Amino acid sequence: MRDRTILEIKCRDWSDFRSKLESDVYKKGYFVSGEFLYRGLPSVDYRLETSFDRWYKGPKAKRPNVSDQLLRTFSKECDGYPGIGSELDEDDDRLSALAQHHGLPTRLLDWTVSPYIAAFFAFSYTFDTDAALDDYVAVWVLDRPMKSGVQTTARTFLIRRSMEMIG
Repeated sequence: MRDRTILEIKCRDWSDFRSKLESDVYKKGYFVSGEFLYRGLPSVDYRLETSFDRWYKGPKAKRPNVSDQLLRTFSKECDGYPGIGSELDEDDDRLSALAQHHGLPTRLLDWTVSPYIAAFFAFSYTFDTDAALDDYVAVWVLDRPMKSGVQTTARTFLIRRSMEMIG
């Protein structure tokens, strides 16, 4: 069951999504890069969880250690590759990003500043004939508060998956 404290906005189709995005999200009436963070998911039932959290099934208390072990092993495997300097060992964020890019389960959760990039990932399985598809996809939207202490507002746009979206 989804959390009801998150505002859900149901959209009939792609056009309805764009219209509601403009009226419900854009504070100035138009898109401003960096004002919000977006994440697209191919099912409304998918949770916001990292690839590491989906992958790791062991005791919760061991998560940080296992995650660190994976990153350290990845870092050792990268040693000597052109273009990958030793400074990665001192920057866990960059190391995690590189590891995730290469398919390692990490504790990073990808977000974008573009609703259309998020929608791309939400709809990415639409034409996969082997995928079991839900009727709706989800595009999550988070405010990026400019002042500390300001509460972030979360919204989920539920967009009906249809062939008209590509028209």
